[in-house]
Amino acid sequence: GPVAGSSGCDVRERAVTAPLAGKRRAAAKGALRLESARMQTGSRPAGDAGSRSGDDCRMRATAAQRELWLAVHLPQLMLESLGEAGSMLRRSGRPAGRPLEQAASPLAIVDQQRGSRIVCACNVPAARAGIHAGMALNSALALLPELEVQARAERRERELLEALAEWALGFTSRASLERPDAVLLELCGSLRLFGGVAALLERMRAELRAAGLSPSLALTPAPLASLWFAYAGVETRLRRPDSLVGRLAALPLACTRWPQRSLELLGNMGVRTLGDCMRLPRDGFARRLGPQMLQMLDRATGRLPDPRSAFAARERFRTVRELEPEVGDVDRLESATSKMLVELC
Repeated sequence: GPVAGSSGCDVRERAVTAPLAGKRRAAAKGALRLESARMQTGSRPAGDAGSRSGDDCRMRATAAQRELWLAVHLPQLMLESLGEAGSMLRRSGRPAGRPLEQAASPLAIVDQQRGSRIVCACNVPAARAGIHAGMALNSALALLPELEVQARAERRERELLEALAEWALGFTSRASLERPDAVLLELCGSLRLFGGVAALLERMRAELRAAGLSPSLALTPAPLASLWFAYAGVETRLRRPDSLVGRLAALPLACTRWPQRSLELLGNMGVRTLGDCMRLPRDGFARRLGPQMLQMLDRATGRLPDPRSAFAARERFRTVRELEPEVGDVDRLESATSKMLVELC
């Protein structure tokens, strides 16, 4: 007999119950309805598992979107490490006087490379005279005989970077060393405490400059993007993850600090900016330049997570100050040790 309804379930019921009559027909219909209910409830756990997995992904993505990473880059780290910037940071940015980078006399930092002494950094007066990084020392002295030369002090550079990270812990519990010349801070949870983005960055910039440093600051939702902006000298405040691709597109490829060979290969292809790079086919890019560089692009644009190692302040304090030979004057000794005690405190 006819069965009410026109759904697929009703059609299956009609096919099975047609030969039946009376109670057997009603019993069969009830059994089919029960089986249909079981099938529906049986399909839910797999759907729920997928839903939970999707929810977890969305929660992780939402948490990542709530992050705001500030990159503090020190482009003059080699010069500034020769001063007292590290101790000034530990004293909360009290005035440190004129930094070396602004000194009146021309100054160059040199390092031994392939058997030759090469200029690694120079201050503004030396740069005005035509001296630049990568120049041989002999050429620099021929150009400017009165040039003051100092050997690169890598230990002091490391100490200054660690002092910068310790100073950063006064604003956030999440700081990360990005050697050789930058520190990352996750600031999302600190904004309300310090009065918002503008007030916080202004305070940080003032303290860094008071310590004799010339920082480049960049704030974005992705740590690698912040570093690339800071390396390029483009100070930015970007809070929306969906704006990362458009803002990164104008940056030159040099800000990525990719191997020189890779940059030359991309240059030969006419690729000069990150925007050019992101327009290349992904598969071909990974084959020619390696999957690691493609992953870096995805981390910078927020497509992939980018976890960072947390910086932990050292438990023991150690500092070194060079003294003149045969110091017999207690006052001079006290003057040197008092500065070391200030760094400790």
